[in-house]
Amino acid sequence: MDRVVDLGDIRSVYVRRPTMFKFPDSMTDAEQRFAGREARRGLGGLLLSLPCSWVNHPSRAADAEYKPLQLQAAAACGLSVPRTVITNAPEHAAEYRAYLGSSVVYKALASATVADGDRVAFIPTTEVATSDMADLRVALTAHQFQARVPKVRDVRATVVGSQVFAANILSPDGGAVDWRTNYAALRYEPVISRARSKPPCSRCWTGSAWSSRRPTSSSRPTASTTLST
Repeated sequence: MDRVVDLGDIRSVYVRRPTMFKFPDSMTDAEQRFAGREARRGLGGLLLSLPCSWVNHPSRAADAEYKPLQLQAAAACGLSVPRTVITNAPEHAAEYRAYLGSSVVYKALASATVADGDRVAFIPTTEVATSDMADLRVALTAHQFQARVPKVRDVRATVVGSQVFAANILSPDGGAVDWRTNYAALRYEPVISRARSKPPCSRCWTGSAWSSRRPTSSSRPTASTTLST
């Protein structure tokens, strides 16, 4: 549906997984890709030029795509973060396990969804053994392994200015490592905060989703990175 909006009336912009631009089927794939890039730069650039608030600003959202940067930002805000190893060196698996502890998970560094032709595969956060970290295929690209921290519940929080809006994510299998494995069965309920002081997440530079967990011994980022080329 077409709408006309006066740019002077726009006070804020909310961005959450925008859909792709649609073009006539008569255009070739190359033409549609080019037109899509032009439309994104044209409309996106126009909106970015406006003096308004963003949730989230595209530049901040792009920064948040990098998980190591997320960990550093969370720690700087006072949130506890798990020990983390980013590596493609499977020969050091025993060392990683000793560093990360008795329970370890693998978590994708980029999007957890992968397009395979007409099929879309989902790669959930998964508990792994030392033998998984020692798999020779780990050498093919960077992998992120983290200490598994027992969770109390899953909470998604959205920070707008200094306000925090949070919701419990209720899964039939509350103890599952990754609640995203059963989207259709999820329920949500608001979280009413009674804290007198601002939570650490309100000081972070971008909103994110995390699981509330029992406190760890340190809120400083603890990471080990080994990348071979």
